[in-house]
Amino acid sequence: MSMEASSSSASLQSRQQILRVATSKLIRQTQEGDKDEINVDSAYLKSLRNEIRGCEEVIPEYVDYLQQTIRRSMSDTRITLLSIIDYFFCRSHAFRSRIVDDIQGLLKLVCETDPLHCPLPGPTHKAKQLKVYAIKRIKAWHEKFGPGYIKLQGVPEFLKHSKAMDFERASAELLAEQRRKEDEDRKKAEKAKIVVASIRQKYDSLKVDVSRHLTEIDMGLRILVPSFEDSFDQPSSSMSAELSSLNTSERKKLHGYDDNHQSISVVVVSARPCVTISEENEDLVQTVRDAKTMLDSYRSDIQNFIRKVTACACNETNEFLKELIETKRQIDVQIQKANELKLEQKKKKEVKKKTRKDSDSEDSDLEDVPEKELEDFVMPEEIPRHILDRVNELEKEQQPSTSREPDNEPGPSTSKESANKIPILPFGLDLKYWGEERAPVQIPKNNSDSHRFWRAPDEDTMVTHDRSEVYETRVFTFVGEERRSEKKCRTRLSDGRLCPRMDFVKCPIHGLIVDRDEEGFPLKEVEDSGEITEREAKAREKEQEEYMRDLEAATGIDMSGKAKKKQKKKDRYAPTEGQAVRQRLEVGVKE
Repeated sequence: MSMEASSSSASLQSRQQILRVATSKLIRQTQEGDKDEINVDSAYLKSLRNEIRGCEEVIPEYVDYLQQTIRRSMSDTRITLLSIIDYFFCRSHAFRSRIVDDIQGLLKLVCETDPLHCPLPGPTHKAKQLKVYAIKRIKAWHEKFGPGYIKLQGVPEFLKHSKAMDFERASAELLAEQRRKEDEDRKKAEKAKIVVASIRQKYDSLKVDVSRHLTEIDMGLRILVPSFEDSFDQPSSSMSAELSSLNTSERKKLHGYDDNHQSISVVVVSARPCVTISEENEDLVQTVRDAKTMLDSYRSDIQNFIRKVTACACNETNEFLKELIETKRQIDVQIQKANELKLEQKKKKEVKKKTRKDSDSEDSDLEDVPEKELEDFVMPEEIPRHILDRVNELEKEQQPSTSREPDNEPGPSTSKESANKIPILPFGLDLKYWGEERAPVQIPKNNSDSHRFWRAPDEDTMVTHDRSEVYETRVFTFVGEERRSEKKCRTRLSDGRLCPRMDFVKCPIHGLIVDRDEEGFPLKEVEDSGEITEREAKAREKEQEEYMRDLEAATGIDMSGKAKKKQKKKDRYAPTEGQAVRQRLEVGVKE
């Protein structure tokens, strides 16, 4: 007995461990899916159900474990645990009895009947959601199982007289939520009716064509592959009577079977029908092909209709959905039959042969003219390689240079209009001698006069370098449109107006141009560290000096702001340097 008790306790402990692990995994799975209530189709919930159904002795300890888990969990986890309790409360009498025995403790944890000692944890919106969900479940329990449990009958009265919560208000919220849900369902139903009506209208427009093509492909396949099943599948009563009257040996003779033969070889022909396309059935085969092509397109449309009608699931769409499914089934059957025959189109070569035969038959009425006998064509000997190279060189020389002018014939990606718009500029000596080192050309001296001591100066042999820059410098004139700026400074001036100066980046007076509103204030705050490097300071100073010089040259006014020093007036009677020397000499003589 002790061994049996120990084994039973060990099995209970193992079951409890399985229940706890499955519960924790179920809670984690629900929270990872961003849901509060459990999924009924979850594998972990099925495991819990199997364990509880297999041994009801684990229910008391499992209920205590659930309440302990609720006590130390947050509000979002409590909603999940309460959904687990609700699932087993509606399915197990033992589970209901255990919950009803301690219903007051459960109400403290989910309805906050004792907010002073047992308040609901956060977050706040989840706590409110837990209250509403708990009242909703308890009302459902009371309506369904109240008559069978005395404690459960007094729960609504207890909640109504509870000062910690407003049961009537919560019931009103549930009623409002129910009405809101009914309104949403009604709107969805109205929208579904509109969608189904539009789909039915489209289907009615296709229905006639679909039935016509189904009839065409069915009749065409019946003509191409006749069916003889009806005559063989149902044997007549007289034939069956004759067969039953025969004994075994007579049946063997009837079928051509003899016991003396030890082996029989049977050739089983493929059951798949084979259609040979000829001139007689070519038009019929083409009709079947065309009908199959049209049914393929209609099948995709009907498949789309089925998907939309299924999304608008309501009771009024069942008949229409059945009709769509039946039409799709008929199309699939006919398409499958056509695919099994493999009625492929004729290749282009066969079509060409046929047209050639037709043309030959048309030309057969003409008179036959004997062909003119020509001399035998003798293939020339192989042309030497050096002759081919020379011919290629001559062809290249005759082609115009791509640098001087474009080809007369436009390429595949250019048109004549675009070719006319391309500017053409002839190259000069700079491109002809580009990248070459040019040494000065020596001019030979002319000593043809044969004079004894006179000859022409050597300056005639000097090479001038005045025009050497022609070979190194290339000037391109700008023929495009002038670039204009549409950005205005719009800085607020002292008289209240906005600066009308236009530039690309900076205003010459107010600096960097930024986006401003109608009043002239910048839309975004301009970050200015206030630290100016030495290079920036020099650049600004140089730019300011250049601007002032240009301004002075344009206006003719000195903008430097420095006062001119008054020059000392020269004394008209002041002696010159020569006169001063003379005066000193005269003074010396007098002395």
